[in-house]
Amino acid sequence: MIRHIAAASSVVLAKAGHVRITYKGTTDGKVDAAGTDDITFSGKNFNDVSDQTKPPNGRSINRVVNGQFYEYGRGFTRRHPLQPRWVHDTSPRGHPGRGAIPDPRKLLRALQPDARFGRAGYQVAGGVRLEHLRAANVSVLPRRLTSIPGAGGQCLAERANGAGCSSRVTALDVWVDGHSVVHRMRLAFSKTTTVPAFTISQNRNGKTIVRPLVTVIKVTPGRDGKRPKLVKACIEGTPQQPEKVWHESCERVRESHATVTEHRKVHRSGTVVSVRFLDIGKPQAITAPSHAIPVRGRG
Repeated sequence: MIRHIAAASSVVLAKAGHVRITYKGTTDGKVDAAGTDDITFSGKNFNDVSDQTKPPNGRSINRVVNGQFYEYGRGFTRRHPLQPRWVHDTSPRGHPGRGAIPDPRKLLRALQPDARFGRAGYQVAGGVRLEHLRAANVSVLPRRLTSIPGAGGQCLAERANGAGCSSRVTALDVWVDGHSVVHRMRLAFSKTTTVPAFTISQNRNGKTIVRPLVTVIKVTPGRDGKRPKLVKACIEGTPQQPEKVWHESCERVRESHATVTEHRKVHRSGTVVSVRFLDIGKPQAITAPSHAIPVRGRG
């Protein structure tokens, strides 16, 4: 059954489609991520409209038309860094191209017989009667599913920064129509991250004061169409209430002050991602944006 669903869905989505991905994530019980990705594709042309609502990051768009890469967002010019605009990467090689846009059809790889899908009822959506299927054995699902928008990633950034990290799929639900074509998917992910944390203690008037020592990232506007620069700063306290800003990196502060103590913190996060397949098989109009600013080397 599940092989037939995967095959039927792959056929109708082979040339064109429209997918809307909605995600919501929590870390240590608090919501810290939410947003949507609206992806259309037709032939080799793709368009991804990303709206991140938590933390608020506005709208950005990645688009590929006839092998050319376009991007819409803020921070591309120094004179008006907050004004969104289109840019066109004219680099002969090395631009992100299709790799910057996730292909939602790869989600169909999750439809594996070893996941042991079982029937979980029916639901009517948009006037279409859908059968609800639920995976009983999510441990066999491919780890690369964690790379879809909002899923929390594959721990690459955490491991690059020296943190311990593990992520996995914890639930998968699928809704299919009477022609065995997938209309909806819902996935749940979990991640456990162990990160080093540092505190610095100082004696003031006979009283020992202990504060967190935190690296924060400051964003400075780019110039001439280049990306904004990310600058690290070291603070005592919290990003919301800094008590002191150091004029050197946290690494140097830790090396030069014996009162810095290292701790290990464990963070547990979870994400639910809902996927809706819209305009199934219908051609999508994806055109090059007019008045895009030509730039080189944005890849």
